[in-house]
Amino acid sequence: MLLKAYPKNKAQVKKLILFCNEILDICKDLGITPILYGSLAYFLYTKDRHVRVKDIDILVPKDSIKNIDKALTAKKIRHRLVKREGIIKAFKKGSRIEIDGIFPTSEINLSDSKYTKLGRSRIRVVSFKNLKKIYGQAVKESKQKAKEYERKYLALRKINL
Repeated sequence: MLLKAYPKNKAQVKKLILFCNEILDICKDLGITPILYGSLAYFLYTKDRHVRVKDIDILVPKDSIKNIDKALTAKKIRHRLVKREGIIKAFKKGSRIEIDGIFPTSEINLSDSKYTKLGRSRIRVVSFKNLKKIYGQAVKESKQKAKEYERKYLALRKINL
């Protein structure tokens, strides 16, 4: 799976990928294998050029959040740890990477993820089946972005992979 085309906001996505490479380097140094999901994963599967990728979302084991937080601080990367949610939001010049901690017992099967290349780094991408499951759950749980998640969920349901 490769990112050969770009969504509507190509320039922003390129900036996001550059910043994401810094985060992926930190994860690699810590022995953490992150998994891409969210809008960029949605774009990789659907090639929906109308989607706007505003940030890059990655999943990491929940118990690695503290170590990532410390490493980001050491590298002077601006970020915010949302402890109650197990999320780190990292920021750089209008770019945001969201690092979400998940429990090992999560309903999402991470073993069937595939690899893609983002800039100079390789990253696992959540499987199509799991991405559909994530968006289906997000439609139920989100109040702010329910319509956006529903549109993506319905688009994913139309695709047979």
